[in-house]
This record gives sequence, structure tokens and C-alpha cells, in this order.
Amino acid sequence: MRLRTMQWHSKIFGDLLTRLEQTPEGQGNLLDNTVVLFISSLRQNTHGTTDLPLVLAGNLGGKIKTGRLIRYTPARTTGDLFTTLLNVLDIPATSFGWKGAAGGAPFNRGPLPSWAV
Repeated sequence: MRLRTMQWHSKIFGDLLTRLEQTPEGQGNLLDNTVVLFISSLRQNTHGTTDLPLVLAGNLGGKIKTGRLIRYTPARTTGDLFTTLLNVLDIPATSFGWKGAAGGAPFNRGPLPSWAV
């Protein structure tokens, strides 16, 4: 059942990207000027925040390096990704989320290196 659900989500994601690419904007298309994140929290059979399969599409008007497969060792969290996206969108951030109650720690280690232009 999970496979069929992921296949459906992937098709919808592909359809969205196709429509964005077919929509003219400026010198290119809407996909050139945006970023769309597709992420699954189910890496194997458990939920987690590290080493998750994800796709970023679009390059946000040239702000994001594209056409790469990136693997961080040690694995980084989705909080690291969200912190990086905030910074790429010119929203200064050093962390995203908080784990634990008072006295806890940030959900991440900070922006990802070598990710944005």
C-alpha cells in the first residue's frame, strides 16, 4: 500500500513540475524561479529526520546549485535543510525547530555547506 501511495505522490509531484516548467515567466519559466521540495519521512520502515529521500526541483532564479546528488556523512537532518532553504530565501536562520522541552537543543546543526550558489 505504501508503494502505491508514494507512486501517486510522485506522479502528482511530476505533474506539478511539468506545469511549472510550461508556465512562462521572465526569461524562462516558473520552475526556473521557484523551488519545490518533495520529501518522504519514511526512509525504511521507520520515521526519522536524517538521511531521508528528497528531491528539490527548480533553482530559485539561480540561487540553488542543481543537477546533483548530495550525500552528507554524517547524515544531516531535515532541520538542516529547512535552515538552508530559509537562508537561500534571504531569511537569516541558524536553526529550525527545537527538540525537547526547556534545556533541549536545536533540531539541527545549521545550514548545509556547498548547497546554495
